[in-house]
Amino acid sequence: MLLETHRYINEENREDLTFKFYSDNTISIYDNNNEEYLRPKNLSKMAYAFYALKRIDYIKNYVLKMKNDKTA
Repeated sequence: MLLETHRYINEENREDLTFKFYSDNTISIYDNNNEEYLRPKNLSKMAYAFYALKRIDYIKNYVLKMKNDKTA
């Protein structure tokens, strides 16, 4: 199940990526310019930093949700 979608655009490097985070802890990274899927290791430094920050936010929100579900 899809939980979050984020788009990264860097005009200087001509990057246009879509990051999709799923409930089973998987992620898909789609290069909208080249119409292909990428792995995190193939990202530029700036795109990887964006990915890392979004991943941290995703994990933090997931942990908070699990805590709230236990107390409810």
